[in-house]
Amino acid sequence: MKIRAITGLLLVLMLASSCITKERCARFYPPQTVKADSVTVKVVEKVTDTLFEIMADSSWLKACIECDSMGRATIGELIGYKAGQRAGVPKLTLRDNVLMAGCNCDSLKIHALLKSRETTIDRRTDKTITPPAVEVKYIPGWMWFFGISGMVAIGILVLYFGIKIISLKFF
Repeated sequence: MKIRAITGLLLVLMLASSCITKERCARFYPPQTVKADSVTVKVVEKVTDTLFEIMADSSWLKACIECDSMGRATIGELIGYKAGQRAGVPKLTLRDNVLMAGCNCDSLKIHALLKSRETTIDRRTDKTITPPAVEVKYIPGWMWFFGISGMVAIGILVLYFGIKIISLKFF
């Protein structure tokens, strides 16, 4: 009886020692990790219009107009003049008693586009954990036979000990 009990105990210990947990498996066979670094540079240009305010410009001329004995007008005396920054001195023309004043003025055209550049740098580190490839192992037929016969043997042992325990208590 002692030999059977020791054999059964050894059989149970042998079956229990073959089991392994996921944590223990991960400790002995760590998964592979892959690190991938990526840098994204994004440049955005903003174009803005700018308005420049320019002061007004003028020029002037002051002269005396005289009439002769025939009734024709003439410029008698130039009293004063001033030229502007962009406007020149006015040109006076007196023809057939008609006074014409003309002045050339340089045009000022300012077109300003201001650009502001904004650069954004995004650095990202991705860590990918890939578990090791699962290796499928096929069990040969003779192992199936011993596995099934072992289960049948354990079932018979459990029934046998169950009957023995019940027979000792009741009989």
